[in-house]
Amino acid sequence: MKPVFHQIVARFACPLLFIAACGAVTPAVLAAPPRIETVAGSGKPENNGDEGPALEINVGDPFGVEIGPDGALYIC
Repeated sequence: MKPVFHQIVARFACPLLFIAACGAVTPAVLAAPPRIETVAGSGKPENNGDEGPALEINVGDPFGVEIGPDGALYIC
């Protein structure tokens, strides 16, 4: 597996770093203690992520992550 470019899009006071990876299909969270968790995407390189559970949708090529005022995580 070749490395991909990671775009760091948001950092918060809590020990979390949300990342979207160019060339990857699953946005992730880097948490403390150091570990990476997939937060959305099925791993398929398709785009149909408007409905359904976050880990079952297809996110395609994510490029941004944002936290809404209600604390919801938005991936684009």
